[in-house]
Amino acid sequence: MAGFNFADRRDIERVLQMIRSPSPLPNFGTEEVSYITDGFLLQTPASGIPARSGTTAGKAACTPYFIDSQNGDTLTELTDNDDNPQSYDVYNVSASAVAGSAYILAKRVYGVLIVDMEDCG
Repeated sequence: MAGFNFADRRDIERVLQMIRSPSPLPNFGTEEVSYITDGFLLQTPASGIPARSGTTAGKAACTPYFIDSQNGDTLTELTDNDDNPQSYDVYNVSASAVAGSAYILAKRVYGVLIVDMEDCG
């Protein structure tokens, strides 16, 4: 088992990432880029995310994105190590549906992703 040298800032950031990310969201194996997140940027499917019905949350598989600040601040799809697309189930607890193909922010609550903000424009 590899140890950590806490004089090295990268080791500190790796430990913080492990603490902050108890489940594997998102999955991107590049060692050069650190994805320490408290929220997630995703795009909804063309059909959107349905509204909550009573006590049942709406749910849809959404595509993760990141802002590539080193290449013109472009929204870029987050793929796995083999460049395959990824998707994550995102829940909607609102009484209104989330639009299709919209960029949303989601946060992890008790291990699941929940819509936190949607593009209403």
